[in-house]
Amino acid sequence: MNLKVLVCVFAFMFVSNLSFVCGQNEALSCNYSNSSSGYSCGLKIINPNGFNNFTGINGTHLIGMTDIDVLHVYKSLSNTLNIPSIICETFQNTQTIELTASGIQIIDEDSFQKCTKLQFLDLKNNKIRQFHKNAFKENSELAYLLLWYNQITELPEDPFSNLQKLVRLDFELNQITNLPENIFNPLTGLSILYLERNLIEVLPRNIFSSLQNMSTLVMHNNKLKILHSDSFGHLPKLDEVHMYSNQIDAIDERLINNTGINSFNLQSNLCVSKDITDNSVTRESMRADLKLCFENYDRIMSGCADGNIDERVCKLEGKHEEVIKDIKALTEENEQMRLEINNLAKEKQELEENILTQNKIFIAAITELEHQMFELKGCGCGCQ
Repeated sequence: MNLKVLVCVFAFMFVSNLSFVCGQNEALSCNYSNSSSGYSCGLKIINPNGFNNFTGINGTHLIGMTDIDVLHVYKSLSNTLNIPSIICETFQNTQTIELTASGIQIIDEDSFQKCTKLQFLDLKNNKIRQFHKNAFKENSELAYLLLWYNQITELPEDPFSNLQKLVRLDFELNQITNLPENIFNPLTGLSILYLERNLIEVLPRNIFSSLQNMSTLVMHNNKLKILHSDSFGHLPKLDEVHMYSNQIDAIDERLINNTGINSFNLQSNLCVSKDITDNSVTRESMRADLKLCFENYDRIMSGCADGNIDERVCKLEGKHEEVIKDIKALTEENEQMRLEINNLAKEKQELEENILTQNKIFIAAITELEHQMFELKGCGCGCQ
């Protein structure tokens, strides 16, 4: 290889590496401005591979302003797999973050760890599939958490442990199938909960019991089948419930009797009369529209008591769930015992086969000894 070729190769490598470094530096940059939300960063983030090792964010501050003055971070251009922790590490005083339609798939434990003053977080219209159970642990000031129109299928255990000030939680248009029993317990300040357009089939008993400040519950377009008296009854401030377009076929009448809900939308469910025209549970004729729902519930509960209805539908009052758990535990113990018995049976069979083999060897040895003795006896004293 001549000198000219070597120079060309070296120049190409230098330019390529320089471009790579510059590309890394330009992956995060801010266009700073003043807005109604305060001093703001219009964030440009190009990070399709989900790197989280950035050391800074490029951009020129307005005169007299620094990173600590930034109160609002919003997307100006974004394509990123994750939310690099450098954003909150840089803008620790920010109160609002809006990263919508950015291609985000994962929320890591440290994504918002340094944003301890964060009050409004909007991550709608992304591709989020999961978030770490401690993703919001340090965001005790958070009041609005918007995660609608994502691809979340499962919620982690106890992800809202430090969000007592949360007012609105939005999971609309995800693919959630199951709600952990105690997931909403810490959210004592929650007022509005959006869970519509998911795949939820069952509401765990008393799942909303700690939400004493909740005024609006939106769960239409799920796959709910039955509403118990404690599904969301006895919530003093609950005023508006949207349950239309589910698969509800049974409702405990006590849920209607014990609620102060003014607007309860149950249209387009299996047991609800098609003649229903408004959502007022105080209207006496609405109870007639729900008559079949009440009758189905009584029938199902009777069937549960007789053991004739699937446990997922039953969810009886009192000890039913504990009994089911005990039965499952006993079933697991029985399965373990069955496996142990099978192992003992195999060991017994192997032992019997071993004894049988040893017996055969012993019998063969005795037989051979008898033959030898017979031959000696037949030879007499003349045998050598």
